[in-house]
Amino acid sequence: MKYFKKPDGSVWAFESDESQDAYITEDMSALSAEEVEALLAPVAPQLPTFGEQKSLVTDYYMDEREKMIARIASIGQRLSRAGDSTSALSCDAVVNGLLDMFQHASVEEAEDITAFKGALKARYEAAVSLASPAAKAEFKRYSQ
Repeated sequence: MKYFKKPDGSVWAFESDESQDAYITEDMSALSAEEVEALLAPVAPQLPTFGEQKSLVTDYYMDEREKMIARIASIGQRLSRAGDSTSALSCDAVVNGLLDMFQHASVEEAEDITAFKGALKARYEAAVSLASPAAKAEFKRYSQ
């Protein structure tokens, strides 16, 4: 193949056997061997950096955390109105644990996205473990 470039930057390829030379216009310039090599070289996909991935994951988990906090606070209020102050207080402890989950050293010091997600999951599980059995039952009932 022969490769040519137009002034607008578009690249055109023609058969090497001269069968398409009639389509080569005066404003086209032949590409050098280096330009053709660069044009045909496969481009490796540019993966997001850890910082970019962490930012996206953080945004997602922050949104999810806010939804969870609202649900758990609502459950805590319902349990409190029902007279189960122990379970209501355990809901408050879960909310506080969720609020603190991004400040934990395991989350802050994660060096890759897998470790970061794992640390967030562990902090979530630690927060939920503070709930009383009655509160956990409400969490399950509420999430169905």
